[in-house]
Amino acid sequence: MGINWRNAWSSATAYAVRDAVSYSGSTFVCVTANTNNQPDVSASWNLVAQKGTDGTNGTNGATGATGPAGPAGSTGPAGPAGPTGPAGPSGTALKGSDTLSSTGTKTVSNATILATSIILATYTTSGPPATPVTVSSVSAGSATFKGQNNATFNYVVFNP
Repeated sequence: MGINWRNAWSSATAYAVRDAVSYSGSTFVCVTANTNNQPDVSASWNLVAQKGTDGTNGTNGATGATGPAGPAGSTGPAGPAGPTGPAGPSGTALKGSDTLSSTGTKTVSNATILATSIILATYTTSGPPATPVTVSSVSAGSATFKGQNNATFNYVVFNP
């Protein structure tokens, strides 16, 4: 005659003689048919194998591999304003308007024109000109423009 293994004890199960259960880590065998008689406090059960004491913890294993990077976090708050930068270049030194001669040239003389000046020139008339207005030479105190004969143009001089 053997035993009938019934797994973990349940208070709702009816047990017959020779039914065996586990309860709180120990094993019990039923000696008197019963329902809801807890094995560790009832004469309806005999202890077959008692749970032992827990052993000491073993040594830690080796560190595992690094996992993948997590998702990017949210953007943090804006930082404080930075310091004020240095002053920029002086900007426009001279603006003017003039008319090219009948030969398509004009020299503008002004002490604010430097040999290193940057000069922009455009026609004041509408429509595309036959010849673009250009700055043909720049020297300290003057700039020479070339373009369409007798055309009026605007210029702006920037000094670095």
